[in-house]
Amino acid sequence: MEASFDARLELDAPGGRRALPARTRYICAAPPVVFARGPGGHTACMSHSFSSLTELGDGYGFRKIRTTMGIEAFGVNAIVMPGGFEGFWHFHETQDELYFVHRGIARVETGDPAAPEVRELAEGGLFHASSTTPRRVGNAGSEDLVLLVVGGHGGYVPRDGQMMDEADIERRRHALGGSQP
Repeated sequence: MEASFDARLELDAPGGRRALPARTRYICAAPPVVFARGPGGHTACMSHSFSSLTELGDGYGFRKIRTTMGIEAFGVNAIVMPGGFEGFWHFHETQDELYFVHRGIARVETGDPAAPEVRELAEGGLFHASSTTPRRVGNAGSEDLVLLVVGGHGGYVPRDGQMMDEADIERRRHALGGSQP
C-alpha cells in the first residue's frame, strides 16, 4: 500500500511542527520500498519538490529556496541584485558558501576590505569562500544578477549515489565519460 500526497501538511520535525511547501511531493510506502541495489537493499521514503525562482518571489533580494522546498541537508538561496548593486561585506561563523552565477556578471571581493582581491565572474562562474573569509558580492553589470548560493557546515558526504538499474552504470559511463560508477 502506498500513500502519496501533494497538499500542504504539517510534519513533526525537531523543534516542533512545521508547514511543508505545497509543491513538495511525499511518497511513503507501507511496508517501505526496498531497492535491490546495495547490501541488504535500501529502504526509502521518497521526498522531492519542484519550483522556480519566479514562484519563490519577485523583485530584488533573497529567494528562500531551502525552507520553501523542504531542504534540510544544506542551506541554499538565490539572490537577485539590480545592475550596479555594490553588495555588503560579510562573513559567517561556521558556514562555507559556494556562489554560482546563473545570470549576469558578479563582482567578488575577498580578504581585507581596504585592499581586497577582486574578480568578476560571468554566467556559469563559481566562487567558494570558507566561513570566516570576508567577502562582498555585488553586481558588476547593468543587467540583473542572479546568484545561487549554497551553504554548508560539517564536511563532505562521500559519494553515496546508487544506480537503481545496473545497466545504467555502463550507459552513464558511455554517455557522460569517466570511470566512476
